[in-house]
Amino acid sequence: MTAETSKESKAKGRVLLPTNVLPVRYDLKVSPNLSTFTFDGDLSIEMSVQKDALVDDLKKQITLHSKELCYITASYKVGDNAPVTAEEFRVNLKATTVTFCFPEEIPADASTLTLSIQFTGFLNNQMAGFYRSKYTDIEGNQKFMASTQFEALDARRCFPCFDEPARKAVFGFTAVVDSALHVFSNMPEKESITLSKDKKQVAFLDTPKMSTYLLAFCVGEFDCVQAQTQNGVLVKVYTPPGKSTSGTFALDCATKCLDHYDAFFGCHYPLPKLDMVAIPEFAMGAMENWGLVTYREVDLLIDPVKASSAQKSRVATVVNHELAHQWFGNLVTMAWWDDLWLNEGFASWTECYASDKIFPDWGLQAYMKKHAYSNTETIDLWQAWEDSSGLPVRELMASWTEQMGFPILKVTKETWEDDKVTLELEQEWFLSDGSELTAEEKEKKWTVPVITCTAQGTQEDIVYMREKTATITIPIEKGGWVKLNANHEVPMRVLSTAEMLTRLSEGVKSKALCACDRAGLVNDSYALVKAGHMEPQELIKLLANYEDEDSLVAWDAVTSALVGLDAVLSADETMNANFQKFAKKLLTKIAAKVGWQFSPDDKHQTSLLRSIIVAVLGRFSYDDPAISSEAMKRFKAFQEDHHDTKSLPSDIRGTVFKIVLKNGGEAEYNAVKAYYAAADDNAEKKHVLNTLGSAPDAKLKMACMEWSTSGEIKIQDFFYLMGSVGRSGKEGRDISWKYYKDNLDTIKTMLGAASPSLMNACIVMCAGSFCSMEMADEIDNFFKENPFPSSSRRISQLTESIRANAKFLSVLQASSLSKDEFWASL
Repeated sequence: MTAETSKESKAKGRVLLPTNVLPVRYDLKVSPNLSTFTFDGDLSIEMSVQKDALVDDLKKQITLHSKELCYITASYKVGDNAPVTAEEFRVNLKATTVTFCFPEEIPADASTLTLSIQFTGFLNNQMAGFYRSKYTDIEGNQKFMASTQFEALDARRCFPCFDEPARKAVFGFTAVVDSALHVFSNMPEKESITLSKDKKQVAFLDTPKMSTYLLAFCVGEFDCVQAQTQNGVLVKVYTPPGKSTSGTFALDCATKCLDHYDAFFGCHYPLPKLDMVAIPEFAMGAMENWGLVTYREVDLLIDPVKASSAQKSRVATVVNHELAHQWFGNLVTMAWWDDLWLNEGFASWTECYASDKIFPDWGLQAYMKKHAYSNTETIDLWQAWEDSSGLPVRELMASWTEQMGFPILKVTKETWEDDKVTLELEQEWFLSDGSELTAEEKEKKWTVPVITCTAQGTQEDIVYMREKTATITIPIEKGGWVKLNANHEVPMRVLSTAEMLTRLSEGVKSKALCACDRAGLVNDSYALVKAGHMEPQELIKLLANYEDEDSLVAWDAVTSALVGLDAVLSADETMNANFQKFAKKLLTKIAAKVGWQFSPDDKHQTSLLRSIIVAVLGRFSYDDPAISSEAMKRFKAFQEDHHDTKSLPSDIRGTVFKIVLKNGGEAEYNAVKAYYAAADDNAEKKHVLNTLGSAPDAKLKMACMEWSTSGEIKIQDFFYLMGSVGRSGKEGRDISWKYYKDNLDTIKTMLGAASPSLMNACIVMCAGSFCSMEMADEIDNFFKENPFPSSSRRISQLTESIRANAKFLSVLQASSLSKDEFWASL
């Protein structure tokens, strides 16, 4: 299949606007009213006329995307001709379009026309389109601001447009706002005119050619901090008034990151400025609008004193991710949303590269230069890399990006000789729930780079496994170990033989295996046990070798496995008791090594490791007298002084809250809840929301659920509180699910037309912790009776996960883990 044929095939399923006219330039003026929550809009769109598409009704009609807008007038003009006024507006609520019908045909000889529209809209509270956010200023007054969130299909809530990523155009933006307010957009301000004592009109420079979903503007009261990159780009971080210092960390990340990406992409950031804005109410984590990136407050602003290492990592990661999109997504944009993975996947990769200051190969720069200001398909990137490298990149990548899933690489036989080992390998599609493959599915195959390592190091030669089976020979010392997928470079699972795993355990204990491989062994083994490819006792025996582990990367994998096993084993009282003892023993040495006390001299990874270990202690050892006493001592010191970060640093604050709540009652519940009102930023408030449901009393858990829908908590955050109940154990699961069912109408009203991601989160938090086929069926049946089309995929994923966990539990119950003698042998 040629590249062009592939593109045509992908385009067939897309529902697009008619192509009788296409956008060249938008001139948009909005006049928002933060008292009435409405706005007036005045729009002019310069369009190119596509003569071949001027057929039938399309000669007298222009159709644009539109949602929740009210129209006053519309007319088009060709050259010096008199304007032609629309005689009818046809609004299609299902298709979210408006069709302007005119009494005269678009002239056949017209090459361009200008469509002018006057309309009004609503500053909704649904965190989509042009919407309002409520916040409390430093003096305790309730205030509102307005901002935009247009990805993926919500520019149409703000103005009629061609709301498709491939319909790029230049945007001119103007705003009429109260004189006391700040207003900013993608580009720098061009001019500001005083209209009256209370109003001003601010116009901005033209944007580059870009997609509608990247247009952005904000109106409100802000403070800011600013700096300039080495290449002369002015960077500002806008914060709520009085909180400018909380933006300094993100500002430093952004200025360094932009310079790094200039070299990284071989193409300088093309705009003269970059603004980053903290939005009080925001459904996503962040949005990469070109030149004006918007964020949840917790993903941009951190207290320079209180911030935990995890918070700093999170902010740096999110900033680096969004700034990568300024090139990969904004400068070069996917042609349609089915290639969004390329934008997001690549930004996820570069966020780590930027954080570690690793520089890429220059074939990528060719891609940026060739496709700047245009739209691409995935295949264009592979072609650019192929042209630059001379390797068959398109052929190799097709197996990984054009079919679902990834493989499991099985060692079916091993033959040892004095100085080498021969491994026979087989690949097949890996299904995480262990489902049986059909005959057709069994034939799926990938081009798999087989990378191996031994105690002597990583092998230089890479074997490319293109068929279902392969045989490789590796030089190795007698009695040594060999590991496939060295450094876990390839996204696949590796199933070693039990004998290989036993030998690899020596590499774990001696740390001859690198930390990445020690982590990867656990991740693979846990996934393979869950899928039914490995015996559960092999995983537990492997985990026992990590008693002396001290690597953050490895412990992150170990604790993930422990938590995952605990979530399932909690349904079996006998097995769980043995597992709890095992987990406590495994944690003993590392807990003593990292302790509870943070030091200013701690390295970043040391702080992160401590927070991980204390968190898992809070799960498995919260009732240990020494643990509960230490947590209560620190909590009391914090109660006396909320600025006492020495006694209770943010890294372990949530864990301490949980331990105190689990061992306490109503007094402790009220004390933790009170911190929500006292906390001065959202990151601190989330400590409360994520832990309060840990209180053991059923009445207190119900109080959490009722508080979540009381209106006192922002709708961007209410589901965190539900999750703290749903994840707190068997009783919490039952309470959260019953509350969701009983209060569905309230929740639906509260969310209104907000982003589906909020309802998805609510459903997962209330129903996602079950571990039985019966509950999966109940949840399925409930949503058949109460359908949410926009959440159907997430609900399907949730019930699939519950069934997988139920199946996992049955596997564990049928294994040696059900026998006391197995645990005694460890």
